[in-house]
Amino acid sequence: MAVDKDIEMTVTEGSDLSTDSKLPNTEQKDEVILHQTESHSSAGGLIEGYIHLLAIVNFGFTLQAAWEASGLAIQFSLLNGGPASLVYGSLLAGVGSCFIALSLAEMASIDPVVGAQYRWSAQFAPLWPRFWGLFQGWMTVFAWTTSATASNAYLATGAQALIALNNPNYAPQPWHTTLLMCAFTIPPVAANLWFKKILNGMETAGAIGHGAFWVATMITLGVAGSRSSNKFVWGTLTHDVSGWTQPGVAFGIGLLPIAFPITSFDGVLHMSKEVKKPKVNVPRAMIFSTILNSVMQFIWLLVVLYHFGDPEVVAKSPGGVAIIGVYMNATNSKAVTTLFVIFHLVILFISLFNIYASVARLAWAFSQNNGLPFSRFFSYVRGPFSKWMMNCVVTYFDEK
Repeated sequence: MAVDKDIEMTVTEGSDLSTDSKLPNTEQKDEVILHQTESHSSAGGLIEGYIHLLAIVNFGFTLQAAWEASGLAIQFSLLNGGPASLVYGSLLAGVGSCFIALSLAEMASIDPVVGAQYRWSAQFAPLWPRFWGLFQGWMTVFAWTTSATASNAYLATGAQALIALNNPNYAPQPWHTTLLMCAFTIPPVAANLWFKKILNGMETAGAIGHGAFWVATMITLGVAGSRSSNKFVWGTLTHDVSGWTQPGVAFGIGLLPIAFPITSFDGVLHMSKEVKKPKVNVPRAMIFSTILNSVMQFIWLLVVLYHFGDPEVVAKSPGGVAIIGVYMNATNSKAVTTLFVIFHLVILFISLFNIYASVARLAWAFSQNNGLPFSRFFSYVRGPFSKWMMNCVVTYFDEK
């Protein structure tokens, strides 16, 4: 595939938009930028645009999987900050992410490119654009590559917890977790290499499940669970359990598992070249998916906290996965609890396909701009293998 030479970070002097001698004023500079942007958007991309608006909205909606991910990681917030980190943290994370998504959506409406933040830094930074593009590129690629393993960890620990719930003799081992993480990696890697046509259907199924399972779990907790007090939900700040005694530090640590899934909205940007009408559909998908996931996460956590049940049962949850104790408190049924945890696991598993698709394209784009070591190797298309194979492999081995 051809490289966008005029905005490649290794470009020669003719395309450096920060050279004031070539651009006498800001208005002229903006005209050149917009002209170049139009040419990039119409020049084709990874694959001819085949993702329509509903599909890319479903992509971002399912990729974040906010209430499922925060549910499987709720124990970390309970130990650090407690209910306060969950309810106030979800508010802060949701509002903050929505504002950032709006800002990035505006940029995407001007210049929808796969590299997103690093390409914008290289193109629009008023000072040292190449440095900031390279710096931003390494930050973004490294962050996405390492964080891509989080869902695998959630899936592995959730599966082990379910096994322990239904088989008291099972003793989880660290190598079990590693093996499960590797196993969960194989299907999304294979799908991104050879079966991209199934992704649209998976986005639809994932989005439907994301909403339907959300309603089912909340109705069950609301009807069957015992009600907690307002003081427990809104006025409990835990800072003497995990070892972090400073309330602010404990709250901040407890905020991380809540903010983590919501802040993945930029994953949509990395699909820009394959989206139909990217200047319109990519910003809309980012905004819709972030707002919806933020609202769903906040409401779901409120329902969980208001129907939390016996803290002792939650503390003794198999594998330390606290949501199992919450469901057991409400339903008193291993079968129903198992089903509800499977809801979390299924949507998170579907989100893996989106995460790997996004991070692979980001790494490929950065290698095309010579930002990574061995860039020619990583960006080269080899026979029947897609250009994302080595990037998927890098993500896979990053889990170990």
